[in-house]
Amino acid sequence: MSIFLRAASAYFPVLAFSLFVAASVSPSLAAEGGKPGIALVKPQAWSPDDQVTVVEFQSYLDRTVKSSPGAGYFEFRTPKSPNQQITAARVVKLIVFPDLPQNLVLASQRAELQRQIDEFQAIAKRVPSVKKMLDPSLAALTADAAKYDAGSVKEDGAWVLRSAYYKRKAAVLVDLLRPEIIAAPSARAFDLSQDQYFLGLEDLAASDPSVKPIVEAMRSLHEAAKRKEERAEILGKLAQPGLTFVDGETLVERLKTLQPSEDSASSKYVHNWDTAVAAAGNLTKEIEAAQGAFEGGIAAEAGKVPEVPAAVTEAVQKASASVQQFRAGSPPAAVKVPADVADAMAACIDRLPSAGKQIAAKQYIDAKLILDPLVQKASLIGPKTTMVLGTLQSAVSTQIDRFRVLRDEAKMLADSDKIEAAIKKYEEAQAIIPERDIAAQIEALKKQ
Repeated sequence: MSIFLRAASAYFPVLAFSLFVAASVSPSLAAEGGKPGIALVKPQAWSPDDQVTVVEFQSYLDRTVKSSPGAGYFEFRTPKSPNQQITAARVVKLIVFPDLPQNLVLASQRAELQRQIDEFQAIAKRVPSVKKMLDPSLAALTADAAKYDAGSVKEDGAWVLRSAYYKRKAAVLVDLLRPEIIAAPSARAFDLSQDQYFLGLEDLAASDPSVKPIVEAMRSLHEAAKRKEERAEILGKLAQPGLTFVDGETLVERLKTLQPSEDSASSKYVHNWDTAVAAAGNLTKEIEAAQGAFEGGIAAEAGKVPEVPAAVTEAVQKASASVQQFRAGSPPAAVKVPADVADAMAACIDRLPSAGKQIAAKQYIDAKLILDPLVQKASLIGPKTTMVLGTLQSAVSTQIDRFRVLRDEAKMLADSDKIEAAIKKYEEAQAIIPERDIAAQIEALKKQ
């Protein structure tokens, strides 16, 4: 970057604007200038501004007193003198011809170059006598600007196509940035906007639009990594036991915003959830309809197994088949249907006929073994079913109790050698529940 050194500008207000020093000239060389340039000099410190002359030099030495403006002198090596000394108070401005920049790749560097060109042009316009001296530097700077604007950049003094340069530089930064994003312990904790390689890509993109898609690709890679991380967390929460439907629904809605199609596990879960929820709604209606029909169709008759109308049986069997199909799809545990109601109705349809056969055969104990679990499930179906099955269970239990009382009395009588009375009690018990053991006891007693 070039700037113009100021020298005694307070004595020459007409030229009170900034001038350049070549970018390659360090502060130390500015004091012992090895670069050519020109100095705007007045005959005397008090001379008017319109008497300024131009001194062209190959190099200079700065012998001014920094703590006292205007004190000291400059020593110039000119074509006519190897050590021409001019007091600082007479030097209005010192202009060092700038070197061309070795690197002209960024928009900010191009802007600095333009600032140099603009200031040189402003000086030439204000002081026409220096125009010829500034023209070579101005022409070289302008030529560099034109090459840059035409699509090339300068790297270490060599001109290359801008597209090739930025592609190469961006590729290097991408190769450094990509592993950082992928290997970050937490993608959401990784601050892309503060990463040095990403900032470098943004700087390149500010100078060449062709890099912008690469910047967006890296930003997309980071966003994808953040989505992947959050999806994994959500799937973990969805797999926890005891998850409620409301909590599951909230998690799935968030999962849907994270592009679940990017990984098979998330995509499968979302599809499974939506399918299960839709099926659950229809299945719940089907079960509830069958439940209502079952409650309305079951009929109570003292001591007999209730009959379930054929249409109700068909509805229950259809609902039960739908439940089996729903379960076969391995729905998420949080998506629930009243499957236990369907199971209870199906159990009644399936087991009540067997209970009826046992009652008809007076095998009340076996009938009770069938009825007890059905009664436990009856409350799932409804109050009428509970009452009907409970009444039947009670009737069967009464018969069993009567049988056991008579059997026990008969045994006591037999133990007391009251054979006739014992036989009578055994026969009464046998009339309630015909059992082989009771028949054998009666035959044994009759032989005594």
